[in-house]
Amino acid sequence: MVYIVTILLAGLAGISQGITGFGSGMIIMSVLPYFLGITNAAAVSGLVMLLLNIVGTWHFRHKLNFRHILGPTICFFIGSAVAITNVQKVPVKQLQLVFGCFLIGLSLYFILIKRGGTIKANVFTMLLCGLGAGVCDGLFSIGGPPLAVYYLAVAEDNEEYLADQQSCYLIADIFTVALRIHEGILTPHLFMTGLIGILGVLAGMGIAFKLLQKFDPDVTRKLVYGMMGVSGTVTLIKTLLAF
Repeated sequence: MVYIVTILLAGLAGISQGITGFGSGMIIMSVLPYFLGITNAAAVSGLVMLLLNIVGTWHFRHKLNFRHILGPTICFFIGSAVAITNVQKVPVKQLQLVFGCFLIGLSLYFILIKRGGTIKANVFTMLLCGLGAGVCDGLFSIGGPPLAVYYLAVAEDNEEYLADQQSCYLIADIFTVALRIHEGILTPHLFMTGLIGILGVLAGMGIAFKLLQKFDPDVTRKLVYGMMGVSGTVTLIKTLLAF
């Protein structure tokens, strides 16, 4: 059953990534924790996202600005290392509460608040976004939004933004996958689940490329954010009722 759910979710994630360039990790982590738990689902999602980041980095490699990669990546390493090495010490119910609030907050931000504005790119915002992305990815395998905020501010155009973000996240994802293996979180069983998810992502991206002109990216994004908000609300309510 878990394999079926994983490949379906990964397929939807691939479609979303192919059409909008965004939302794949959110789709996987909106549902998969109900079947594997938050920590295990994050490990599987991180492995699946590794393929997407390889594809994205290769596609936009000519626009990569190496000066934008080092600082956020180091900050990401620190944040994710702290999160991954301590996540198994956090009580499950507390982690579920934080995860539910995290999903709801992201959903509301993207649906109601975000209007294309950017922050000012400086050392402070680099540290804040890099560390925040690392912690969020280490806990929930959703580290993209903080990085997106920073790279939107520092990149000169959309292609450079995508190249910088995908490259930073690829390096960071390799690190987090290796760290999860070292910490015993990404077990052989979960690794196999992740490989099955990769097949789903490939199928989903293939479908997305064929149907790209028939979908409105903005509508697709809103569906992803809406599903994320509903999942966060359900997680929050179920956890509160269990206390």
